[in-house]
Amino acid sequence: MRVPTFALATILICIAAPAPAQSVIDIEGQKAGSPPTQDQGQPPAQTPVQTPDNFQAATVDRLGLEAEIAGLRKEVAALKDEVASLKKEIISLKEPPPPRPSVDLTPKPEKGGELSIKLPTPQDIARAREYFEEAWRRLVEMVAAVQKDIMRKG
Repeated sequence: MRVPTFALATILICIAAPAPAQSVIDIEGQKAGSPPTQDQGQPPAQTPVQTPDNFQAATVDRLGLEAEIAGLRKEVAALKDEVASLKKEIISLKEPPPPRPSVDLTPKPEKGGELSIKLPTPQDIARAREYFEEAWRRLVEMVAAVQKDIMRKG
């Protein structure tokens, strides 16, 4: 990042350097701002002639630099927009909600302060056993039916 910035600064300084002043000629043939000379017969001093090539090179460099500056300005504007959107996003973020109050899950003691656990009765155990036996029987019948179907199709 430093090298392109340094190069850009150097180029801008070179462009901004004062160019040799061209002399402006008055209508009467004398240089403007200079005292009239006594000897009108002498040829005027030669000034360096700028060729179109010199102007074209300067124009190309200037156009390239102006394009680069415009691109950098667009990039800076895009970054400013991005920063603004990130600031809005940060502002829109809310603090997490406060934690829920803890709930007391311990059972409340009944009369007398003792906990009582109700154990299953022998009738409850018998009913559960009959249910599981019936479920097992149905499962075995389903497996047998599937095997018979496979044997018929195969």
